[in-house]
Amino acid sequence: MASVAVALILDSYPPPGISLSPKEHVEIGTNVTIQCSNQEHGASCLLHKDGHSVPIQHQEPDYWGTATFTIFGVTPADSGTYRCSYRIRGCCLLFSPLGDNVTLEVIPRPAPPGDNGGASRDLVAVVVGRWVAAIVFIIILTVSVLLVAQRRQMQRDERPGATSRGPEAVQFQVSVWVRRPYPQRAPLPLPQSSTGNPKPCP
Repeated sequence: MASVAVALILDSYPPPGISLSPKEHVEIGTNVTIQCSNQEHGASCLLHKDGHSVPIQHQEPDYWGTATFTIFGVTPADSGTYRCSYRIRGCCLLFSPLGDNVTLEVIPRPAPPGDNGGASRDLVAVVVGRWVAAIVFIIILTVSVLLVAQRRQMQRDERPGATSRGPEAVQFQVSVWVRRPYPQRAPLPLPQSSTGNPKPCP
């Protein structure tokens, strides 16, 4: 038959203390330290996280009875509530009750200065880029159509029997007015006086 090991928790022993550094709210990628103190009653310290049925780490305490657990480069998965317990010295399956808890909350890193609205600027850049691409495509398409039309026109003009169209002659009608000279009249005879001399004009 397989043997079954049973772990006993003794409430008669004081629960260990716990501390968290940095405090509670930390950014992604930060190294977090959790310290458990067993008050010299334990042989090894155990670190528990809510939601896990077994301890996630264990460590022998230092001379002062403190075990230091380090979580390197925390991620959102490391968020949660942590507690400590310790194994009673001299007993393999006797443990202390869980102590007080600390809560770790991992938050995203803040945006660097001057990067506010970066997402909106990226969106504007994408929209402007698409508009520019559409305009360039329309211009290329228009030029291509004009070149095809010009080539077809040249081919029609080069066919036998095709008459080239020249500029139409425009006739201008100019009217010339000639002023006719008036007919010359004979000078009128001067009136004669009784003496036969010309009479002076009054």
